[in-house]
Amino acid sequence: MAELKAPYPKPGPSGGVLCRLVVEAFQTFRVNFNGSSERLLIAVSGGMDSLVLAQLLIKYGRRIAPPDQMGILHLSHQWRPRQAAREAALVEKFAKNKGVSFHHVVLDPPPKSGKNWEEDARSKRQQVYRQMAGPLAPYRYVCTAHHRNDVAETNLWRILRGQWGTHAEGILGVHQSELRPLLRARKEQLSEFCKEEKLKYLKDSTNLEVSFFRGRTRKQIFPLLAKTGFDPIEGFARLSDF
Repeated sequence: MAELKAPYPKPGPSGGVLCRLVVEAFQTFRVNFNGSSERLLIAVSGGMDSLVLAQLLIKYGRRIAPPDQMGILHLSHQWRPRQAAREAALVEKFAKNKGVSFHHVVLDPPPKSGKNWEEDARSKRQQVYRQMAGPLAPYRYVCTAHHRNDVAETNLWRILRGQWGTHAEGILGVHQSELRPLLRARKEQLSEFCKEEKLKYLKDSTNLEVSFFRGRTRKQIFPLLAKTGFDPIEGFARLSDF
């Protein structure tokens, strides 16, 4: 008798670790799509982090939700118009290859002056998330690829702004209809999985631009702090561990 093919492949070593972290996160969120008609949206920029999340959920997420209940959302922020078309095409091809729905939303251009570009982009993303995901929206939840390094950067940002007394929770795993299942995973783990899966992605040049706080943190502040012998990512991330 021919052996039946498993509906989901077995992940490699890096994928196995990340799959466990994602499953544990959904258990903590108390979110279960199995036996439900609710749908899960995955925000994918075309960069490594979000493509890793999409690969984990669609290819290996048998304990999360079936692929036919998932969709992919791509937002074009118009920071880099020339690269935006490449990013959208890459994500659309990924979604098509996976057989999941693809949604592309082009946001208004960033303000020329008078407002922080990062804050402006975040506000616009949140508005789209509220339209796309929620109790009465096409999708119940939207997943984003925030990870442990992002938690560390956020905690440092809040300390420097004097907001730690009122914003000491770091990045929440669940915020309204947004889920962040990779908060326990570090950037290096995502990179290893990306190599393991041979995922193709595009690099966002703004991530290392020192004109933005996140770029200064990744390129200058954390490398400098690492020379003290401490791990700044783990140190700042632990501040909001409960």
